[in-house]
Amino acid sequence: MAIADIALVLDSDFGERVIALAKKTPVWIISSELNDSAVEKTRLLLHEAVSITTVLVRNAESLGDVCLRALYDIDEHHGVDSTSTPYREVLVFGLSPEVLTPEIINDLGFHSVDKTDFGFKIIKRN
Repeated sequence: MAIADIALVLDSDFGERVIALAKKTPVWIISSELNDSAVEKTRLLLHEAVSITTVLVRNAESLGDVCLRALYDIDEHHGVDSTSTPYREVLVFGLSPEVLTPEIINDLGFHSVDKTDFGFKIIKRN
């Protein structure tokens, strides 16, 4: 699996797999008991060399809604208006790409959405 600029993990059972992922790319990961424990362990192991953001699920929020909110937050924090090296790709774990409407794809500037064995990969326009 090629690693993208950002990983968005929406699998509440992802757990310690986050360690290997965080060694390669910034990770945004959904909060769960298992994931939170693995994030804490990852931060202890990798120290400052790790960039992990925990995504909380709001009351009655669907996984699709969490994904969309996180993608907008990623765009705000890692996009062209926030950094000199903006992200271009996001790997999404634990959700199928059907959550993305054409309007959202256009609004966030994505040109490619590809289904993967673990979720999907989205790529920004140049």
